[in-house]
Amino acid sequence: MIREDMGKDTGNRSNHMDSSDIMSSSIILENPLLRKEKIEIRKYQVKIAESSIGRNTLVVLPTALGKTVIAVYVSAYYLYIQPNCRILVMAPTKPLVNQHKEKFAQLLRLEAHQLRVLTGDVAPEERKLWWRSRDVMIFFTTPEVVKNDLEDGLSLDNFSLIVFDEAHRARKEYAYTKVAKHYVSSCKNPRILALTASPGSDANKVREIVNKLFIENIIYRSEYDRDVAPYIHNIKIEYKMIEPPVSYQRIANLIREMLEDCLAQLREAGLINKDCGHISRRELLEVGEKIREKIKLEKNKYARGLSWNLLLLQNIALILLHELELLLSQGAYTLRKFLENSITLEKKSHRKLVIDPRFRLLMNMVEKEVEEHPKIPALVEELRKYFNDEPNGRVIVFTQYRDTAEHLVDILRDRGFRVEVFVGQRKEKNFIYMSQREQLRTLKRFNDGEIQVLVSTSIGEEGLDIPQCGLVVFYEPITSEIRFIQRRGRTGRLRTGRCVILVAENTSDEVYLESAYRKVKKTKNILEKINQEIKQKNLTDYTGSVFTNSFPETCGEVDGNNVSEKNSNLSFSKSCLEEGWREKLEEVLKKDESMRHHANRYMERFEQITSTSIKPKTSLLKLSKIIYKRILKMGDRGFPRNLLVEELIHDGYNASEIEKALKKLLKSRRIFEECGRLYPFVKEKLKNSIEIAGDLKRFKICVEELYPGKIVVLVNDRWRAVIPVELNDELISLKKKAEYIVVGKLVRIDGRLHLRLHGVIREL
Repeated sequence: MIREDMGKDTGNRSNHMDSSDIMSSSIILENPLLRKEKIEIRKYQVKIAESSIGRNTLVVLPTALGKTVIAVYVSAYYLYIQPNCRILVMAPTKPLVNQHKEKFAQLLRLEAHQLRVLTGDVAPEERKLWWRSRDVMIFFTTPEVVKNDLEDGLSLDNFSLIVFDEAHRARKEYAYTKVAKHYVSSCKNPRILALTASPGSDANKVREIVNKLFIENIIYRSEYDRDVAPYIHNIKIEYKMIEPPVSYQRIANLIREMLEDCLAQLREAGLINKDCGHISRRELLEVGEKIREKIKLEKNKYARGLSWNLLLLQNIALILLHELELLLSQGAYTLRKFLENSITLEKKSHRKLVIDPRFRLLMNMVEKEVEEHPKIPALVEELRKYFNDEPNGRVIVFTQYRDTAEHLVDILRDRGFRVEVFVGQRKEKNFIYMSQREQLRTLKRFNDGEIQVLVSTSIGEEGLDIPQCGLVVFYEPITSEIRFIQRRGRTGRLRTGRCVILVAENTSDEVYLESAYRKVKKTKNILEKINQEIKQKNLTDYTGSVFTNSFPETCGEVDGNNVSEKNSNLSFSKSCLEEGWREKLEEVLKKDESMRHHANRYMERFEQITSTSIKPKTSLLKLSKIIYKRILKMGDRGFPRNLLVEELIHDGYNASEIEKALKKLLKSRRIFEECGRLYPFVKEKLKNSIEIAGDLKRFKICVEELYPGKIVVLVNDRWRAVIPVELNDELISLKKKAEYIVVGKLVRIDGRLHLRLHGVIREL
């Protein structure tokens, strides 16, 4: 069964407006920050970007149609009119964060150091320094990092725009919601651009996204819209119906028997009225919610105990239903791994299930089962057929389960395919995982053709742009319409693509497939309805603030006048905005020469704004102490040299004096440099001493008293010791009540503890 799913594949693109026509009529494209020679101008992208200016906008656009380019257009606009503010671009996964950074670097006239990726791999202390950096114009990061840094004191009031990619995640307590709330409440003129291929088919869930991201405007395009259709390529969706092996039925019958026992007790309690052949996961989850509500309200101890027992049965029923789905949809291997993992889990439901004598019988049956699921030979056949026609093509195979992914990689490798697994970073017992570096390396090898087949879990569903991918295989259908759209969108990006969905007959696979397809159809009507609901809505509804202008009041220099000296911002009066500043800007940018000249003036003015007055000349000794103390703060984590220099220049110190002080510290062996980071020299000293003598140790000390000739400290919150003052030279000036991590040796002299201090690693 084949479905032509995404409109017409038209090599003929006569419908779209000539790029010169668009450039002459669009303020977006006349921005000198854009590398227009690198951009394929598409009318719908420009129109969407223009419609996003001045309003918090949710853009819903099918996959492979350039949502990132729209983000670049809008970001360039705000960078240009508000050069003293920054941009924040967020995406849910690290590979996607890096992909965005590369795209922005390709399309914007910015230096490499003005774009910065901040992920969890960067230490919080170092992230603080980058957030403060005046040099960075656009940050790329994950929402979890921003949420954590907000809790640690980060302010977003100097960001003119925040981009939320894969915005359908902005629900419940996901980090996007907290970042948006902080941003709108703290920034004077907050602007949000949210991007997704599908916000979902549930109206209430879409409303939640709209409310959580303070959306004022929804822009929706489907593959059938006239301005989008010329760029759509066919995606042929094929459903391959596969019958599970007969040998699996004995195992399935045993699981159904155990499941039916649990359901019988739930039926007796009046909680359900279905048997194991008709019960669904959703219905069991609803039963669990009912029981939990009853437990909250129940005051009788005996009745509460009965309810807890029913909740335990509901949990076991969910586990058994999951086991049945694993067997029939994934195969005996994945079920066996799940059962083995169940034995090690401490949850009460798993422990109760494991002591059932039938569980051991089930384990034995699964261990003896050698027949692979027929989906595997069907997958191998599809791959061979594809690579016979496309020797240099790429294929992504999606599966929900890491165990299945690992198993498929082993089988496909044995069959001669160049294949690798692609999974997330979450570390779980008995499951494979990948670091960010491994993920990026694998994606590069896949892009370069070193890998033919990528077997991916959900980490590969969102945003990854692999133009050469001509085939996507769903190892199993999924019920989520969002994930369905995202998976499908990994192919058909530059030319016609194929999507093959493997469906186990008479199993939950068929139910999930129908559910997802039905939800996809509902999305457009829901978006149109909600857009009407919010048409008149203003940010006042969320924050109490009133924003009457479509454009922010603070904008960049156009004619060199009207500069506010009070706050060093480039500003126009409200009347200037209303009287057509856009026309003035267009007039300035009409000719290439004047556009280049204006861009130079803009950059000069930006330098003027961000520069800081120079402090009076500081003595070399004093500056050395300041630098040493800052390096101590970072301790053995190291202080990136370029960041330290930038921070000191920003604080008003002379660059040449900073270099002299650093040379003095390096020469006197107070600090040392390794891989661009500066450390207290004692870190290297400690390493060498341990290797040679093994007598130096780390201690935490708290300075209690400073006396002539000695310092009294509390060591490791346990012992009181004395440090001779001569060991505390002019650069290591310990302060009263301060705490430090130090390297030294504790010795007892005349019945008193002395700390022979070899150096300070860091100040706490």
